[in-house]
Amino acid sequence: MTTPDLSVEIAGITFQNPVMQGAGTFGEEYADFVDFTKLGAIVPKSVTEHPRPGNPPPRIVETPAGMVNAIGVENPGVDWYLNELVPRLRRYGVPIIASVYGEGDLDSYRRITGRFSSRTGVAAVELDLKFFSNPDEVNKVVSVCVGETDIPVFVKLTPFLGDNVERAIAAEAGGARALTLGNTIRAMVIDIEKRRPRLGGVVGGLSGPCIRPIGVKIVWDAAAEVRVPIIGVGGITDGPSAIEYLLAGATAVAVGSYNFVNPWATLDVIEGISHYLAENGFASVREIVGLARRNFEAETATPGEPRDLV
Repeated sequence: MTTPDLSVEIAGITFQNPVMQGAGTFGEEYADFVDFTKLGAIVPKSVTEHPRPGNPPPRIVETPAGMVNAIGVENPGVDWYLNELVPRLRRYGVPIIASVYGEGDLDSYRRITGRFSSRTGVAAVELDLKFFSNPDEVNKVVSVCVGETDIPVFVKLTPFLGDNVERAIAAEAGGARALTLGNTIRAMVIDIEKRRPRLGGVVGGLSGPCIRPIGVKIVWDAAAEVRVPIIGVGGITDGPSAIEYLLAGATAVAVGSYNFVNPWATLDVIEGISHYLAENGFASVREIVGLARRNFEAETATPGEPRDLV
């Protein structure tokens, strides 16, 4: 059986396979379990301009088929990131995507993005725009940041702020070279014995298998409207769940909270994708990107015309 080609290209960057980990779910300590050289890319925890302590504990609460977290983007700041973390990660020889969080401040996003360039060894910057709900604001932040660096700028959007498609279109128009779509859903959990919120930050983000159908729908919708590649994220646990995202239109996928359940999840997903392709006669993973839409449209009487299936 011929081994399928798992390589994909995003914004001129070649990834040996379409699997990476979601920012904040996978640190250097995972090197004890996972061969980092086998990943498609490494996405370290989101970085802010200055060190940030994060939210008070507790920060994570398990829920049925998932968890709610409110970490608060705890990190040592961009100086440590560039001087300490990136040099250590470069030795694995796979692309590094720097997730940037500007704390809701356009100038902060601009300044942090400007710290990254091709000279730093980072392949791309991913702007985490989780608190930008207005498409015009998204467009402005992206267009400003694109002018601050010579490496591709990706944009990560979250579904709890309204229409992801409008913001995805705005990000693409602003110069985003790829979109990370899915992410967590705003949620909270209450302790019925203590009769108070269980998270120190009160509200957090719901992740895990329970949100996968939502994430797949977000990718499906956006893939019909934008031309830049999409990185699908949300509830990916194995090969089949990743393949759903690829069939919906994602070029790559990110494994998030399931890394806490299974430290080897990223490698399992890579193996699962390869097995699926080989079993179904596909020579390359690129053949299945968006295939579900192409099949759906080929089977309808009026190809390309949207249908309300609800």
